[in-house]
Amino acid sequence: MSGYRLPFCAGQSDDAQAAARLLYESDPPYYDFWLGNRAAALRLLQALWCHPEGAYSATHCQVLRDANGVRALYYAYPTIHEPDLELQSQRALRLLAGDGLDQLQQREAQLALLFPRLADPAYYLRTLCVSTAQRGAGLGAQMLRHIADEALEQGYSLLLTDVDSGNPGAVRFYLRAGFSTLVETRVPALLPYQLPASLRMAKHLNLDC
Repeated sequence: MSGYRLPFCAGQSDDAQAAARLLYESDPPYYDFWLGNRAAALRLLQALWCHPEGAYSATHCQVLRDANGVRALYYAYPTIHEPDLELQSQRALRLLAGDGLDQLQQREAQLALLFPRLADPAYYLRTLCVSTAQRGAGLGAQMLRHIADEALEQGYSLLLTDVDSGNPGAVRFYLRAGFSTLVETRVPALLPYQLPASLRMAKHLNLDC
């Protein structure tokens, strides 16, 4: 193993505004379709961040800060935890979404078609976000090395993630990092919303390193 470490720490409630902005900017078409528009998405992402459970909760996120605030964040975990996180997310949405819950859940069901079932055992990188000011300096690649080490330490030799094919920069980023595409999923009903095929990408890790 490389032994590489970044000074990540658990997310805090004070990070909600910055974290919501980072999450939204990582894939605006996705969050616009799911949550309605930018303003609505930022409001609900902040609320989900502060909620004690769910896939978007700060309790499941690692954050990198400097003197200017949050620079980057990621969610990554063994795939075995995905069903429980999904149930937690549904409970959080029922509490936070208000009158728009039915429409939100309908859109969420359509979005779920983009993502194949997660293979097990594997480690899943749900989200990796880097602030605009920090992009291009190699921070994302350093984060991936950190996450790979994290997976290896927990005994996982396969790292999975989902990438929007409409974001060629992100696709190139993961290809350069040694990922390859396993599955390409296209949902025709979502194409008018700027949601093209989703790529399930994988990287095999060396447990002997």
